[in-house]
Amino acid sequence: LRTRLGEHTLEVPDVPFGGVLNLELPQGVRLLAGSACEQTDNTIKVAFDHRSYAAGSPLAFRVRWIGSAPPAASRLWHHAETAKADFTVTESTVSSIITFGLQLDGGNEHLVVMQPTGKDTQVIDVTGTSVRSWEQKNGLLSVTMESDGAMHDITVSLQRSIPSAAEAGELPLLTLNAPLHAMATLNLAEDLDFLDLVGAKQTQPNAFEFQLGVDQPKLVLRTSKPRLESDVDVVARIDKDSVQIERKIMLRSDRSVNEIKLTLPAGEEFNAILSKPVGGGQAVSISNVTTLNTAQQQERLITPNVISQPVFSQRVITPNSGTAVTTGSPFRMTWRRVGQTIAILPAQPLSPSNPLEFSITSRLKLAKAWKG
Repeated sequence: LRTRLGEHTLEVPDVPFGGVLNLELPQGVRLLAGSACEQTDNTIKVAFDHRSYAAGSPLAFRVRWIGSAPPAASRLWHHAETAKADFTVTESTVSSIITFGLQLDGGNEHLVVMQPTGKDTQVIDVTGTSVRSWEQKNGLLSVTMESDGAMHDITVSLQRSIPSAAEAGELPLLTLNAPLHAMATLNLAEDLDFLDLVGAKQTQPNAFEFQLGVDQPKLVLRTSKPRLESDVDVVARIDKDSVQIERKIMLRSDRSVNEIKLTLPAGEEFNAILSKPVGGGQAVSISNVTTLNTAQQQERLITPNVISQPVFSQRVITPNSGTAVTTGSPFRMTWRRVGQTIAILPAQPLSPSNPLEFSITSRLKLAKAWKG
């Protein structure tokens, strides 16, 4: 008979004859899987079969059981049956304020331990008339509370930092000893769209209910506006009376975008937009979409400043006057400009699989000519 961590194992060696062995187990024990026997109430029966006996290779009938659980200790606190949860989501944080009732039995004070859930969830505050102090340590929230035998509300504020709205699905919650029926409200920042709710019952556009301590509701959100990312390399050359600037731009978007607006700094004179034709080749200047139809309009094409031509690694910049943004244009984009604001119009919508690469050249006059 072996005993380990409350588990008992009895191995009965096989014998070279048939027979039956009846064993009486202690009251209230539980027979474990892997026991080679039949059980009736607390009696188990082990049968021997001499035909299975192999001399020199003794087998054993194994019986495993675990003792009855000790009587449950009386609970020192009781939860209310319901809870309230308010969730607020922005592009950088997910916050929750959870309120529920707690009744403590006997004594002057008790230490109540709860576990926050959600990746990197931080406890911001714990409040209530019976709360004396609190501490978050090793993933647990420990709250010291005063006991007077009455039910008092406790409010726990939690928060998670997130890199984007796509990571906002996991809500900061608490694991409690008893599940509570929670009524929840959802507040989203203006730049977020609600797409779906999993693991909870939605009751209104901004409200849902779930079992706090059991369910783990998850939100599916996205930003209302496209998220643009850009890589910008700047090449500049100082002439005697100006600075020639080229910004090489790579644009990406998390969803389909048909127009992007860029604004040049005040004081810079726009020169040209450069883009490689579809299929590759040397980058050339693309004419403005407002100069399309007549020869007189083509004479007004915005062409690069001739001073800037030798600035950028001897790259020749030529206006695309012959095929200026007409139907079937060979370029990946067109553009239009009002003052310092330039609207970029991709030939194919900007998307995660279709980034856009181009350059903008400009000129900044120096307040005083350089004499070097």
